[in-house]
Amino acid sequence: MIFSLLRILPLVGAWGGCYALCRELAARRRMDTDRRMSFLFACALWSALLTGITEASSLFQSLNQTTLLVGWILVNVILWTFAGRQASESGKLSRSVPRVFLSECRLRFSEAALWPMDVRLMLLSVVHIVLFLGVVALLTPTMNWDSLTYHLPRVMHWVQQGSVRHYPTDSISQLQMGPWAAFAQTHLFLLWGSDRLANMVQWTAMIGCAILASWIAVKLTSALGPTAIRLQVFAALLVVTLPTGIVEAITPQTDYVTAFWFISLIAAGLEWTGTPSSLTLLIAAACVVGLGILTKITTVFWAFPFCAAAGLWFINKWRAPGKVAGRILLFTLVCLALVLPHFLRNTGIYGSPAGARSTQAGALNSPLSLSGALSNLIRNAALHANTGIPALTDGLSRLLAALHALTGRSPQDPATTLYPDSFESPRKFKINDSEAGNPYHSILILCAVLSIALRRGRDRRLAICATLLLTGMAIFCFLLRWQPWHSRYQLPFFVGFMPVVAASLSCRWPRWALNTAAAVVTGFAVVVVAKNETRPIFIPAYLARTWTGKMLYGYGPLYQENLATLAGDILKSGCAEVGLKFSADDAEYPLWVLLREGKFVGRIENVYVENESARLFPEGTNPCVLVTMTGRSLPAESGQSFPYRMEYGQVMAWWSEKASDWRELSWFDSESGSSIAISTNACVIPFRHRIIPLYFRSPRAGNLRLVARALAGKDIPITNNSLRATVGGGTVESIPVGDGQIVVSLRLPACQGRSSLALVEPVGTGSADAGLNNFQWQFEPLAP
Repeated sequence: MIFSLLRILPLVGAWGGCYALCRELAARRRMDTDRRMSFLFACALWSALLTGITEASSLFQSLNQTTLLVGWILVNVILWTFAGRQASESGKLSRSVPRVFLSECRLRFSEAALWPMDVRLMLLSVVHIVLFLGVVALLTPTMNWDSLTYHLPRVMHWVQQGSVRHYPTDSISQLQMGPWAAFAQTHLFLLWGSDRLANMVQWTAMIGCAILASWIAVKLTSALGPTAIRLQVFAALLVVTLPTGIVEAITPQTDYVTAFWFISLIAAGLEWTGTPSSLTLLIAAACVVGLGILTKITTVFWAFPFCAAAGLWFINKWRAPGKVAGRILLFTLVCLALVLPHFLRNTGIYGSPAGARSTQAGALNSPLSLSGALSNLIRNAALHANTGIPALTDGLSRLLAALHALTGRSPQDPATTLYPDSFESPRKFKINDSEAGNPYHSILILCAVLSIALRRGRDRRLAICATLLLTGMAIFCFLLRWQPWHSRYQLPFFVGFMPVVAASLSCRWPRWALNTAAAVVTGFAVVVVAKNETRPIFIPAYLARTWTGKMLYGYGPLYQENLATLAGDILKSGCAEVGLKFSADDAEYPLWVLLREGKFVGRIENVYVENESARLFPEGTNPCVLVTMTGRSLPAESGQSFPYRMEYGQVMAWWSEKASDWRELSWFDSESGSSIAISTNACVIPFRHRIIPLYFRSPRAGNLRLVARALAGKDIPITNNSLRATVGGGTVESIPVGDGQIVVSLRLPACQGRSSLALVEPVGTGSADAGLNNFQWQFEPLAP
């Protein structure tokens, strides 16, 4: 734990160096002196550095703990040295940064104590929600299926190969999806030494969104004094109470990180409109756009209206073609510098920077039409209609159904629906990390839009921001086919709209109405936390499980038990190369975790890949066990390389000749309720109620030979008795016990076999001490 903290310090210290440097820029009036803008710039610079370190180390296949430590220490030295020199050359403000910072903190706390009670309660709610979610994110693993199928597995593949280059896999999402959040998770994994911090990337993104939302809200209005304070706190509260955000903030997914880069673009754009000649702000805006696209390609839908509007405004303001072209070129180059390596990797495999063309074609509406966009808009609204109040939910569903009927399209139209017959109006109240909606925040957005429309021309900044956000949603609905989990794709839209809502309603609504809205969204946030199916933190059975047990809680105890057995068998076999044949919907990450817990030091590679990435298969790879899901078809040639198979519930393992030469015999102790492995050396096994349950496991069928001396007590052989040997509940063999010596030969099938040895007759008063002494066993496998 201590060493993990020490290793993570350079990563955190580098962000501190970025922040110190930004404060120096603020001291020179190169940006807004508000610390929230310095926070934005520090995050953008730190994230760009993280991207650079990741890509540079990958070029030399040295993405490992040592390289990252050296890299981040070097970054710390450069940043802090430069910031220190700048501070020594600047005036009083810069030289006294620590003292000013502490003084400002004390002043802020003193001012907060004088705020109205309702504002203090809002702030207290923000702090409590953020801290509680932070504890949940830190102490519990994700159960999110996308995280287990591609977000976290690709981190493990990158760590294994020491590079973020593409690799063969049937899950193309591991390759084509934006990698920035996974870059950060890779750094945290390597420096910390485990996946304990994987959820913290999204959680910190939520904090960043709340911070910037409060700054944007006050910039969108001319409010001063108590009203300005109230709308800033209200904006932060609206962000942290978003139900979609609450369930996303404690997962390793990418939607909240995407939302952070989007709201950063809005903040940078607002600041840039005040000083359009600033290259620093232009580069910052380009940086957050590039990082957003590198995180999730859907950033394009939300960012395009803002970038286009800013470009048109800039052209109209400057009217200097050369200068305008130069600024656009600089913006493009900065953006490309961040996304180009990933785009090149995608283009090299799929022929397109966005990834597989099949994925793109399947995700887009075909054909594009206005009625299809309206259909998607209404069905996307339906994702946010589950209010938790059955009557209200039913009323909203009926209203949306009536509106959808006006489009003349079926709700299941395959031209605008990704999965056939997947749309259904909300009925049962359901919260999980893929289907949580934002009903009350949606109502507030409608109220804000109506308020802005009624005050046409008087809230110009609010109107422009709201229009650009709605334009982004229109593009989203126009281009993308509807999916059941679109609510989380729309998180950037909701996060971006919350400052608009706060700025609009705080200045228009009476105080009691605003407080009522704050109470409703806070109360619903508590319900969301309590009802989150993918983080059942209030269920004792969930809390009692191990880290891996919590990860697989939703898939039943047998799934974890079977996977753990498989991992143990792989370790026993001595296999150093494991082959995977998983589809895009199969969760491979739990197997990585269980093997890592068992100190597995080999490699895990995808084999028999059936897409464009198959040509990336590394030469010299020769897996000795092939793991797949039960029922998955395998190529005919796999039978020659892996002739033996074992089932582990939903998972199947195929063993090579070399790796199949292992076996395990154990007996079940009914008194302790545990299974105890039996070594091949002589040992003593007691009879429990005249029975010894045996469990034998091996990929091969064969003959099991048991030799022992049956004793009724200490040195008292069992005589005139017989032993009934049962195999798999079917074959029964009776072995006479004359002088206590027994020899048993059992024909066992491959996989796990249950056997038992039972005394036919009681052994008298000393039966409690009865057992098999000098028990030895030997297994002779049969040819395949």
